[in-house]
Formats: sequence, C-alpha cells, structure tokens
Amino acid sequence: MMSSIARVVRRLASLLPAGLIAFSMACSASPTTSGAPCSVTNSALAGVTATLSSSTCTYRVAESGTFQYSVTVDDHAAPFALPASPPSGGPDATDGKLATLVDWRIVSTTAGVAGYCADCDTGLGAGWAAATLNFERGTKTATLSWPGRTWGGPSDTSNPLGPPFSVGDYEVILVIRGTSTVLAKLPIHVVN
Repeated sequence: MMSSIARVVRRLASLLPAGLIAFSMACSASPTTSGAPCSVTNSALAGVTATLSSSTCTYRVAESGTFQYSVTVDDHAAPFALPASPPSGGPDATDGKLATLVDWRIVSTTAGVAGYCADCDTGLGAGWAAATLNFERGTKTATLSWPGRTWGGPSDTSNPLGPPFSVGDYEVILVIRGTSTVLAKLPIHVVN
C-alpha cells in the first residue's frame, strides 16, 4: 500500500513541466519507522536513470549502513557538459565511463552539520578542462558502505573518521563524479 505522502509526491511530480526532476519514492516519511525498505528512482537527466536504496530509512547514532545503487544510461542520453575545475582536493572528473560516473555523499538537511564524503578531499588534484562527455551506455550497480561517522575524505594527510552522525535528517546523494549534478537523493534519519 502506497503511503499518502508518496501519493502526494507522485501527483506533484506529474504536474511538473517536462524536463524537471521527477522522483518516485517508496520510503517511510516517519523517522520513528524502522526496518522499512527505502528507495528512490530519479530520471533527472534524459536517458539516465538512477535508483538508490537501503533496507531502512532510519539508523541509530553510530550505526553503519549500506546503500545499493544502479545507474542506467540508455540511447536517449544527451552529451553532458562537464565544467572545468581548478586544482582541488576533490575527485577527478568522470570520463563518461560507467565505472567512474558516480560519486556519493551523505549530507545533513540542516546547514552546518557535518556529513560523509569519502571522495570530497583526496589531496590536491590536477583539475581538468571543460569537456563534453558522451556517457557509456549500460548499467552500473554497486553497494556503498557508510560507517555511521562523519568524514570528508582521506586528503593527503590520512584524515581519520570523525564523530558519529548526530540525530537528524540527512540525504544520501549520488552525483556525477567531479560535479554537483545530482542523480538521486535518498532521505534517511538518524535517531537515538
């Protein structure tokens, strides 16, 4: 049985103009629900569909979690304009291959709260020139492991993991590597 919130989200998505993000969610909106499957499917880019899921939407403080994703690129995928990047501590850009297409992070829906991003700081990278990419066609699936703790990445100084996530609302986000282009967002909750 579909929750009333999911019905409202689907109805609102059907009213959006073509080309805007349309989400299909099957996730409990209640942070007190535990054990419920949690998933989102998004087609934010033409010809690219991303699904992100977990066995639950709710985690206890310091509890680790796993998330599964699949990204499918079909024949309708348009060329992607990759912006230039100066040297930074972030990930290298994707080359359009499925193996390097996706990065992920967990961010708080409250500003100023630490999150988790294994590839956000990997030491000083060379940067890259702007390019137009043609994504490889096919499907990539993977499992993401989260230790329940904050982290900005290893940097070039072997940064340790931070403290456990605090109680609150977060989003697991899939992005196109080297960009802020969101492929999918999965809401999760951390409780005591």
